[in-house]
Amino acid sequence: MRLPRLLAYYRAYPEFDGYSDEQCRKLLLQARLRRGDAAWVLPLVAAAAAAGFWLFVAAGLMHALAALLGITIVGGNFLLAVAVLVSPVFAAAFVGVRRALLVRSVRRLVNRAACPFCEFSLVGLPVRVNTVRCPECGEKVRLSEHGIRHEDLRPGLPYPPAPPREGGHRE
Repeated sequence: MRLPRLLAYYRAYPEFDGYSDEQCRKLLLQARLRRGDAAWVLPLVAAAAAAGFWLFVAAGLMHALAALLGITIVGGNFLLAVAVLVSPVFAAAFVGVRRALLVRSVRRLVNRAACPFCEFSLVGLPVRVNTVRCPECGEKVRLSEHGIRHEDLRPGLPYPPAPPREGGHRE
């Protein structure tokens, strides 16, 4: 398993191997623009839910620990301790969910012109009456039914990626 870097987290995903860092940043920007408000609202909601759950767990653990040690917890100290415990959970959940959403969006961008029946690339194929025939499985693919646009079938960025150089990804 590859571990993501702090800022270039996309390098942990094999879908990005054939792309340079600049192309990856462009894909992530397209994904953010495509997702719109969902790129921050959904992660915010998920992070708030995770933090809220952890708040109850942390509060219960702190009360149990205080009872075991025979100490009383003052309100201000309790809130500070809970905030210290909950803040990293909130931040980690927000960043994790946001990255997962963006990577999912990039996967859809990269594979947007794939045959819905066999996942073969339809890029570069001629369109006849809003229909493309898949050269792999032979199925007729109606573009409008599967959310594929004519522009998606044009070769170029972001599909297909350049082959990776020896020794890993391109920089």
